[in-house]
Amino acid sequence: MTDELFWTLFANSLDAMVMTDDKGRYVEVNQAACDLLGFSRKRILRMSVQDLITTSDLSAAEQFQQYLLHGRQAGEFAFIRADTEPRIVSYTACRLAADRHLSILRDITAQKQAENALAISEGRARRLFDANVIGIIHWNLDTGRITDANDLFLKMVGYTREDLAAGLLNWKEMTPPEWRERNDEGVEEIRHRRSGSPYEKEYFRKDGSRLPILIGGALFEDSANEGASLILDISQQKQAENALRASEERYRVLAFATAQVIWSTDASGANVKPMESWGQFTGQTQEEYAGWGWLKAIHPKDRPHVRDVWEKCVQAQTLYECEYRLRHRDGRYRNALARGVPLTDEAGQVREWIGTTTDITERVQYLHEIQALNARLQRSIRETHHRVKNNLQIISALVEVQIEDSADTVPVAAMTRIGLHTRSLAAIHDLLTRQAAANAHTNVLSSQGVLDDLLPLLQANTGGRPIRYEAVDVILPVGAVTALTLLVSEIVSNAVKHGRGDIEVTLTADRGLVRLEVCDDGPGFPPDFDWHTASNTGLSLIDSTARYDLRGSVSYENRSQGGGRVVVTFPISLPTEDSETY
Repeated sequence: MTDELFWTLFANSLDAMVMTDDKGRYVEVNQAACDLLGFSRKRILRMSVQDLITTSDLSAAEQFQQYLLHGRQAGEFAFIRADTEPRIVSYTACRLAADRHLSILRDITAQKQAENALAISEGRARRLFDANVIGIIHWNLDTGRITDANDLFLKMVGYTREDLAAGLLNWKEMTPPEWRERNDEGVEEIRHRRSGSPYEKEYFRKDGSRLPILIGGALFEDSANEGASLILDISQQKQAENALRASEERYRVLAFATAQVIWSTDASGANVKPMESWGQFTGQTQEEYAGWGWLKAIHPKDRPHVRDVWEKCVQAQTLYECEYRLRHRDGRYRNALARGVPLTDEAGQVREWIGTTTDITERVQYLHEIQALNARLQRSIRETHHRVKNNLQIISALVEVQIEDSADTVPVAAMTRIGLHTRSLAAIHDLLTRQAAANAHTNVLSSQGVLDDLLPLLQANTGGRPIRYEAVDVILPVGAVTALTLLVSEIVSNAVKHGRGDIEVTLTADRGLVRLEVCDDGPGFPPDFDWHTASNTGLSLIDSTARYDLRGSVSYENRSQGGGRVVVTFPISLPTEDSETY
């Protein structure tokens, strides 16, 4: 490779590249590295590797020294940008010449955050558990002894349950020396926060081999040094990473661990040379991608835009950058970002174009996943706030009405009724929470489902009086079901107070109307009964809830066989939960 081509690729690579000497001092950086590190080129050239690494990640500096001894190194480290923003990068380093080393950096902060979020999410935990790949251990934070472990963990590390009982498993002794510093950081985090963020490390197996793991732990609630950890075997992931690094060694030095595809064209923008990496990625032969044939590997809907951008850049001899979907050799399309620059001769005429195409599918997927999670979180917060506010308003109204109708003291019966209403609202909230946990739509509720939860609760407060009920399943807005619950609670409470035997509750629906009927076997209502003159707070609550919350009506009747009947009718079509009614 010519020096000119090398430095052109170095300067225009999408990945951050730095050149260091044997002492770790920076001697050259490209613009991508300046953008990543947050410092100017002039500032970086006055710095060394050790200047960037945070004090909590000194092992990275030690790894750099190991690299100088062995000639090739790959890893990651944390640093603080010039704007004080903490970042994590992965790096790949190799020796180019005496006292010159090339390092390629990638910002993996978002990737690490996404991996951690996925690792601790309930969905992933369930999948991992079902796949039988999660190990569980109990430990002593001070001694390091593993006091208990599940069979999967024992299988991971090659120990038996007899070894465990004999005290042979100790996480301190099982941790390789190079991981102890990171392990100590995790221990201190658990001591101060009582739980620790998941991180990668290794354990020695019984046979001396190493087990790469992802581990996260927490103290037991009632202990200062006893706790548990979940352990994920990431051997396959590490093997895949090693396989990927091995395959990337076939590419040229500047392609190592950076762009997946390097391409070139003549001055007109047509391909005239073999592009091995393009063919390996897309599966196209040289005959197929020759000339403008490479466009056929681009998604048909993206192809016109890509060609238009490319032709304009060729004519203007300006930097080419374009994002599109590129067909992989397996037939699936991958998100790709292409960038190219013109190379000119001594007369300033373009003689060829060279560029790179980077697979950014994972980056796009991570962004979409984060956006979807954020949107779901915001919806859940809004729904919870709305419902808690409504329930508190209802409880407040109940208390205010009772205060208005009472003297300086509130009767025990009134407080009991308010408590029952509060538990009724809690039953609704519990049902909503269960639906939300199941990722169900919670703007509406099943009336039958709520009554199935509510009526046993009311039964427990009747002093042994049985409640028999029949209810059709009517789907109503959450606010309507809340009002219906309050009505059932209040009417049943009155039936318990004035009746003697069974209480019957019936809920039916016909032609767009819902009918709630509660019957008792008490003395019934007086012939001249008028709830307006009855001076009863409960009757006022029943009337206002039926009329204003449900847009319905209430009637008080006597049954021919004796006892009273309260009937509430209201339309099924009601305002939505977001309206001011609820």
